[in-house]
Amino acid sequence: MTMFFVILFCLDWLHNGFIALNWLSLMDQPNPYVHLWKAVFAILAVNLTLAVWIVLRLDVYACLAAEWILLSVLLSRQNKPTALIVAIIILLVAHPVALIGALAWAKTKEREGRIRLEEEAEGGGALIEGRA
Repeated sequence: MTMFFVILFCLDWLHNGFIALNWLSLMDQPNPYVHLWKAVFAILAVNLTLAVWIVLRLDVYACLAAEWILLSVLLSRQNKPTALIVAIIILLVAHPVALIGALAWAKTKEREGRIRLEEEAEGGGALIEGRA
């Protein structure tokens, strides 16, 4: 289900929006990269929103799905402008960093609020000598 959500959010929504707005970059046009920056900002916005989703939900499957989609776009045989390649590489780094940061944050929040007693500090949690 998560992979379907990521495909819908990262690919289908953007592709259908660009078709509806007539912002496609076709190679038979005089200037095929006229809408390049709109595409770069759209990809950055959608994937950074997904990175926030990954942080809030600790969603490993969404991270893996986003990485798979970005890698497939990056390694496709079409010629891509440099700005798009740089944006994709930044996002390929951002998703795992977001997941690792969220996992580290959750681990530190897990330990927060515990009170360590003197008896636990001295004896390591075992029975203290002389007391039964």
